Amino acid sequence: MKKLDIWFLNTNRVFSRILYCLLLVLVSGCSGKPRLQLQEVRSAQFGNTIASSAVLAELVTAYQRASLIREDVETTHPVRVDVVLASGETLVLWGGDTGFQTVAFRGRQFNLQGEELEALFHRLLAFHQTVQ
Repeated sequence: MKKLDIWFLNTNRVFSRILYCLLLVLVSGCSGKPRLQLQEVRSAQFGNTIASSAVLAELVTAYQRASLIREDVETTHPVRVDVVLASGETLVLWGGDTGFQTVAFRGRQFNLQGEELEALFHRLLAFHQTVQ
């Protein structure tokens, strides 16, 4: 094999690996749920009730542990939680007794599923029903 042929093959391998890594970063970065860290949260409110720091911490932990699910399930959730971030942006979570939750942020919408998040929304739903 000529030196030029070997150089070309090695260049193709390197280019292919770089392209693969870039695509992997782009795909994984674009398809994930919005990140939510406790130190980035200014407040959370459901209805007229502002969440205590304990409920806020539980909400963030449950959100972090929840997984994305397919986008083709829709419903009208009875409980809405507005999470105001330190940046001034609002992340909106909807949930109830449907087995999944919906999050809206920056014009995009995602469906999540997590046992802890579902349990929290069950409690919020019960509280919401007693207040009405």
